[in-house]
Amino acid sequence: MSLTNRQREVIALLCEGLNTKQIARRLGVVPAVISNHLLAVRRANGLKNTAQIGMAAERAGIATLNEESVSQD
Repeated sequence: MSLTNRQREVIALLCEGLNTKQIARRLGVVPAVISNHLLAVRRANGLKNTAQIGMAAERAGIATLNEESVSQD
Protein backbone atom coordinates (compact mmCIF):
# COMPACT_ATOMS: atom_id res chain seq x y z
CA MET A 1 0.00 0.00 0.00
CA SER A 2 1.16 3.47 -0.83
CA LEU A 3 0.57 5.70 2.23
CA THR A 4 1.73 8.89 3.88
CA ASN A 5 2.57 8.82 7.58
CA ARG A 6 -0.73 10.56 8.40
CA GLN A 7 -2.68 8.05 6.31
CA ARG A 8 -0.99 5.22 8.22
CA GLU A 9 -2.04 6.89 11.47
CA VAL A 10 -5.65 7.24 10.27
CA ILE A 11 -5.76 3.62 9.09
CA ALA A 12 -4.33 2.34 12.37
CA LEU A 13 -7.12 4.14 14.26
CA LEU A 14 -9.70 2.87 11.77
CA CYS A 15 -8.48 -0.68 12.36
CA GLU A 16 -8.82 -0.15 16.11
CA GLY A 17 -12.54 0.34 15.49
CA LEU A 18 -12.81 4.13 15.57
CA ASN A 19 -15.18 5.86 13.17
CA THR A 20 -14.40 8.99 11.16
CA LYS A 21 -15.63 11.40 13.85
CA GLN A 22 -13.70 9.61 16.58
CA ILE A 23 -10.51 9.58 14.52
CA ALA A 24 -10.92 13.29 13.78
CA ARG A 25 -11.41 14.08 17.45
CA ARG A 26 -8.36 12.02 18.41
CA LEU A 27 -6.17 13.76 15.80
CA GLY A 28 -7.58 17.24 16.39
CA VAL A 29 -9.01 17.77 12.92
CA VAL A 30 -12.48 17.95 11.39
CA PRO A 31 -14.09 14.73 10.08
CA ALA A 32 -13.82 15.95 6.48
CA VAL A 33 -10.03 15.77 6.74
CA ILE A 34 -10.24 12.12 7.76
CA SER A 35 -12.70 11.40 4.95
CA ASN A 36 -10.25 13.00 2.51
CA HIS A 37 -7.39 10.85 3.79
CA LEU A 38 -9.50 7.71 3.41
CA LEU A 39 -10.61 8.74 -0.08
CA ALA A 40 -7.00 9.33 -1.12
CA VAL A 41 -6.02 5.89 0.21
CA ARG A 42 -8.89 4.24 -1.66
CA ARG A 43 -8.05 5.98 -4.92
CA ALA A 44 -4.28 5.40 -4.71
CA ASN A 45 -4.72 1.72 -3.94
CA GLY A 46 -7.76 0.82 -6.04
CA LEU A 47 -10.00 0.11 -3.05
CA LYS A 48 -13.77 0.59 -2.91
CA ASN A 49 -14.55 1.16 0.78
CA THR A 50 -13.14 1.41 4.29
CA ALA A 51 -13.54 -2.32 4.87
CA GLN A 52 -11.16 -2.94 1.97
CA ILE A 53 -8.74 -0.40 3.43
CA GLY A 54 -8.68 -2.34 6.69
CA MET A 55 -8.21 -5.68 4.98
CA ALA A 56 -5.44 -4.34 2.73
CA ALA A 57 -3.70 -2.71 5.71
CA GLU A 58 -3.79 -5.99 7.61
CA ARG A 59 -2.42 -7.94 4.63
CA ALA A 60 0.37 -5.37 4.26
CA GLY A 61 1.22 -5.60 7.95
CA ILE A 62 0.35 -1.95 8.56
CA ALA A 63 -2.41 -2.57 11.10
CA THR A 64 -4.34 -5.34 12.78
CA LEU A 65 -8.11 -5.41 12.57
CA ASN A 66 -10.04 -5.92 15.77
CA GLU A 67 -13.58 -7.32 15.97
CA GLU A 68 -15.16 -3.86 16.26
CA SER A 69 -13.55 -2.61 13.08
CA VAL A 70 -14.70 -5.62 11.11
CA SER A 71 -18.34 -5.01 12.02
CA GLN A 72 -18.45 -1.41 10.74
CA ASP A 73 -17.86 0.28 7.40
